[in-house]
Amino acid sequence: MDRIAVISTKGQVTIPQPIRETLDLKRGDALVFTAEEDKITATPLQGSFLELYGSIKPRRRPENFKKIRRQVIKAIAKNAAFEG
Repeated sequence: MDRIAVISTKGQVTIPQPIRETLDLKRGDALVFTAEEDKITATPLQGSFLELYGSIKPRRRPENFKKIRRQVIKAIAKNAAFEG
């Protein structure tokens, strides 16, 4: 099924209604866009966003918030000691 859609000034495209109905796409559904040479493919993202947790390895280790909290408390106490 071929349909034409025009890109808006904001770079947005409206998916034609027959295609939305065929794929059962609803407001808020997510699509994965893939660019291959001279074509773009849009595939509905199946499942929940939370299912993707852990699928990408972070570039660096996550922050240790307990350590940061201790450092902040220590700095506040040090400042309070000098003021008092």
